[in-house]
Amino acid sequence: MDIERSKLEEISVKAIQGNHVLAISVGHRELERCEKAIREYGLIHPLVVRRCDDGHYHVIAGECERMVLTKMRQNKVRAVVMERLEAPEATSLALLLSSLKQSPNALSEGLLLKELCLKHRKTQTEVAFMLGRSVSWVNKRLALTDRLVTSVVELVQAGQMCSHTAQEIARMPGDVQQTFASKVITEHLPKSAVERLVTTYNNPQTPHEVKRAVLENPQDTLGWLATAEKSRRSKAQDSLNPKLMTLQKLRHLLTMLFRLTGEAEGLLVTLTLEDRQIILPMLRQCAQSLLRFAGFAKANFDPISPGKTEEVGEHGH
Repeated sequence: MDIERSKLEEISVKAIQGNHVLAISVGHRELERCEKAIREYGLIHPLVVRRCDDGHYHVIAGECERMVLTKMRQNKVRAVVMERLEAPEATSLALLLSSLKQSPNALSEGLLLKELCLKHRKTQTEVAFMLGRSVSWVNKRLALTDRLVTSVVELVQAGQMCSHTAQEIARMPGDVQQTFASKVITEHLPKSAVERLVTTYNNPQTPHEVKRAVLENPQDTLGWLATAEKSRRSKAQDSLNPKLMTLQKLRHLLTMLFRLTGEAEGLLVTLTLEDRQIILPMLRQCAQSLLRFAGFAKANFDPISPGKTEEVGEHGH
């Protein structure tokens, strides 16, 4: 990194040109919080600006602070001044700094909130108002720190595990978190793999043997899960095969036909000859259809020629 390209200077606030794109994300509440922080603590984070050829400066990061300082009629401000930075590179740097500033880290936020609430006796409502957040936002992050065991938090603080992976582990029961976290580190498992293993472990339908494998052999378990998923996809594709769907439908119909003909036969024998005369036309139609179907069915298991099969079909009609 070329440290000569940037240096901390005290510059005139009036000489700083605002960044209209960055100003889009600055609302009334952000301005209020920023002004309150500056009045109470001073400017903690210096602005980042680039020097223009006309002697002015253009904001790369810190547009909210610049707007507040202008409103407060401040004459001078500390700023990191970037030299030899043209517009395209300045835009890339502004985007990078913005993404770094806005990237959330729920675990880090939760630990800071816990310190405020427990050590400094702040209520969740007070903290939420101070940060411009909802009480629900505060509560969720505090709940995360409560679910995650201390030993796993220490692994994150020591740099052995990323906070996002720890957040996934927090979904597991507390008594298995340390065991699983150790395997995650030794087997270098990415967050996506940890998420899948945790979901498998927490599934009530997962067998006990599989849960134990998640804790003891997570890498092997991932392979087994991949194979099982591939098998399920294959079965799903087979279920959409037209021929298989036709065979399955025919199997259901034959089962129903077998049952219905048996029931009809049982009812028919209970009727008198006079009663049967009433349904005689329907009986005749059913008999013809069943005879025709019987001919087709018999052709499938009798060793007869294709010509004979066609003949059966023709006579059936």
